[in-house]
Amino acid sequence: MYAVVEFVDVGTVSLVAENWLAEQDKMVKWPTKYKSQSRIDKAVQKCEAPTNDEYEQFPCRVLLKTAAFEKGRAKVRQAQDTSDLATEAETEVPPKRRKRPNPRYQMDSSSDEEMTPRQAANSQKTMFNIPATSTSFVPSPPASLIQSGSPSGSLIQPTSPSGSLNLPRSFSPCTATEKKILTMIERSNMIAAENRAILIQILRKVNVSERDLENGGLPEGVTFPLKLLKDVRELEGLVQNFEKEKLLVTYLSNIGGENLGSTVRRILACVLTNDLAKQYNWIGKGTKEAFCKLRMVNVIHRAVRRNPTVRSATNAEIDSIIKDWLRYAKDRDGGRARRAARQSSVNSPAPSVSQESTEDYGSSDEN
Repeated sequence: MYAVVEFVDVGTVSLVAENWLAEQDKMVKWPTKYKSQSRIDKAVQKCEAPTNDEYEQFPCRVLLKTAAFEKGRAKVRQAQDTSDLATEAETEVPPKRRKRPNPRYQMDSSSDEEMTPRQAANSQKTMFNIPATSTSFVPSPPASLIQSGSPSGSLIQPTSPSGSLNLPRSFSPCTATEKKILTMIERSNMIAAENRAILIQILRKVNVSERDLENGGLPEGVTFPLKLLKDVRELEGLVQNFEKEKLLVTYLSNIGGENLGSTVRRILACVLTNDLAKQYNWIGKGTKEAFCKLRMVNVIHRAVRRNPTVRSATNAEIDSIIKDWLRYAKDRDGGRARRAARQSSVNSPAPSVSQESTEDYGSSDEN
């Protein structure tokens, strides 16, 4: 024999074996040590004899007794819907099926007149086919009693103080349409999270760009062309920041050029003054600084290859043009003309003295 009982303390319903009842059916022994619902179902179906080690007693109210296990499970589901089972006889005529209003029309009519809070709660329960229950506070059942995922009478979660029902997932099956809606909502949430991350990255870039646009598109603290070795060292420290280096590459790539030589020379002329370029050569030979050791070389490589016409240029080709540009720094800004003028003045012959002047000079000496 089996019994459908209601746990008085928590207001939940479950199917138990009749030999679990005690004290004139006012107490029920429940296997609190069993961890899985399948184990509890097996114990109920076999009417397992309760032991003091694995079972604890709880106050109960017997709703119905039956000899069939499957029928008892059906009565548990009926009790969940109506809470109206008879305790005396199993053959009681079932109550009439109540006609529930169509929730679609109920929602339409709610827009015409204002609903009270109680009516709104009842309407929401009707939409999800949930029976109206008391909204008074009910203590939470013991953790060992709350089991979900079994149709054999796992206990129902009671209503919360706010009146909303916290039913196990197995008692609120979703239709195909509801599953589709939930899938669409979950997908929308994922897309919104991705868009939020992209928006944050864009805002960060915009904030950097707004600060740097005030300086002509250059990173903050940089002014071209560089005039002193100190300025070069400060720039080297600045380009260690990836964002600043990327911004500098973008700025220099906009200079452009007709071909590879023109592009490299225009970038170098933008970065260094000619007087500063005279203090460098490629490997630092003699008293000059080594240009090949600067991080700016890598920046120039990347900026040059941003030009679509020279995108395939190699580092060696770019470096060769840089070497020549540094080598001939002394010839630019009129340096070659000044050097040629000095050379011509050194190589020009001394003015010759005419014989007539010599004779006049000699005759004057004689006099």
